[in-house]
Amino acid sequence: MISYLIRRTLQSIATLFIVSVATFGLLHLMPNGVVRGMLGQKATPAQIQYLTHKLGLDRDIWDQYRIWITKLAKGDLGMSYIRNQSVNDLIKETLGQSAYLVGLSLLVT
Repeated sequence: MISYLIRRTLQSIATLFIVSVATFGLLHLMPNGVVRGMLGQKATPAQIQYLTHKLGLDRDIWDQYRIWITKLAKGDLGMSYIRNQSVNDLIKETLGQSAYLVGLSLLVT
């Protein structure tokens, strides 16, 4: 039983790693880049250059991934660029509502 749990845990970690690398890579394959997708088509070259540097997208892709994984391991989920707020704060705000919905769905099922 213990070996089964260890094996499943290692498989889960490997799956999470593969999914994170694939997602990270797909973001960088976005047409016109991540920054252009965030700022829109009317962004000036100065705005694009500023946001690229601010987000660290001018670094090597493996360095970006290492920084992202390090922050994720520390619990830093970054900023929501749509709401201009910490993702951790957004999760804290909606955690009660989410738990309520999960509880109701468990009762129904």
